[in-house]
Amino acid sequence: MFQYFINKSETKLIRQLDENNYAESDLIIIKTPLNLPYYNSTASAERIDGEIKISGVHYRYVKRSISRDTLYLYCIPNTAKTKLSKAEHDYSGSVADAQSDKKRMIHR
Repeated sequence: MFQYFINKSETKLIRQLDENNYAESDLIIIKTPLNLPYYNSTASAERIDGEIKISGVHYRYVKRSISRDTLYLYCIPNTAKTKLSKAEHDYSGSVADAQSDKKRMIHR
């Protein structure tokens, strides 16, 4: 059930991003070294689609650019997916704990 809601929220967010329906001020820039030979810098950021998870927070790529030896990913936090994933994790943990408690009671 959690996956259904996660997929539904992902579809909605991707549609918003494709329509450029977001605030530039909401973007977070992630910089990473890029060691690819023969790759040229880009004149401006280009639209790209993808996702990354950092410290439990999900982000969607919106754009990317390359400058010399650095890749810049312009990301927007995917708060709905982060909340749903945390709820799924918490629920799974509580179910596992309940089953563990039940087994302990049976084996006494």
